[in-house]
Amino acid sequence: MAFYRPTTTQGTLDALGTVYRAVRAWKFYPKGHPTRRSSLTLAHAALLQLLDGNTLSLACGRTGFSFPDGEFLKDASGLTTALAFELFVRRVQKITFFNDLFQEDLLELFKILCLSPEVIQQSGG
Repeated sequence: MAFYRPTTTQGTLDALGTVYRAVRAWKFYPKGHPTRRSSLTLAHAALLQLLDGNTLSLACGRTGFSFPDGEFLKDASGLTTALAFELFVRRVQKITFFNDLFQEDLLELFKILCLSPEVIQQSGG
């Protein structure tokens, strides 16, 4: 089965790390704070550059992400591990980023990740 694998693993880790930093900014800063919008813009740009017109699917686990063939993405910084764990505790097993990703789509993901896992489960998952 063919799937998109970015040219560098480090590029994938960097983009996912930017997404996690943006999620933390959305959790920390109050509504209307400029850092929230700038972090969203940076994460969106990083993902679009990573995708390069392709669709990227990753498996989410307690200890990190892996490609569909099972290759684990080792992250020394721990940022992508933390993002994968945030998804894992919300029972996300796989995440796919499409090549036509909009900032609004990413913002919805951030809003979901700002909710507690319990609230998500009580809402139906």
